[in-house]
Amino acid sequence: MDTFDIQASFELENEQTDEPMEESIPQPRIHDHTTEDAPHEVTYQLLEGRTKRAKTKLADSDGYIYNVQLRRASATYWQCTVRPKGNHCRAIVIQRGNEFQQGKQNHNHPPTAGAAKAAGVMASVKERAVEDQFKPASAIVNEVLLNESGNEPCPALPKPHHLARAANRIRQSTRPKDPLDLDFDLHQDQIPDGFLKADIKKHGNRHIILGTDQ
Repeated sequence: MDTFDIQASFELENEQTDEPMEESIPQPRIHDHTTEDAPHEVTYQLLEGRTKRAKTKLADSDGYIYNVQLRRASATYWQCTVRPKGNHCRAIVIQRGNEFQQGKQNHNHPPTAGAAKAAGVMASVKERAVEDQFKPASAIVNEVLLNESGNEPCPALPKPHHLARAANRIRQSTRPKDPLDLDFDLHQDQIPDGFLKADIKKHGNRHIILGTDQ
């Protein structure tokens, strides 16, 4: 039987076309947008002392209250009002003109929601108590709470009887001192209209007659 060795080479030629090869579409780059938290901005509000003996306080938007620690020609230093014995909060705020800057120490306690509103209510109660010496403190407290407290809860707001007690204390601080002898001046602004009927001095004695027309 005859055998044959057949060798054949087959070359497959690539067909050449006049059309350009389609360029691959580049994949879009995916950027990692890492959103950083915006700096925490704190705003401040001066709560002016609206009575003769009341002192101005400073409130911030976080719910902290400060009073004056030190006044200098170039700056005012405010200290946190939370100062229990043995564990004073050392947070301060430095005021230069209308600019406020937080100190290096952080608060060692959480803020109190509604602290600024509560301080404003207290200032209004004291102001009204001085303006209207003869109106019951409880009535003043009720009017201020009705006008300024609003409908939202305020955890920092003192109880009504504490507000009334503060009103009576501020009144007491503005009243004349008790006389030491009979030779004293009557403060007419401390006596209701028409209540003083007579002030009689005779034979070393003094008789002050008070009464109403009813």
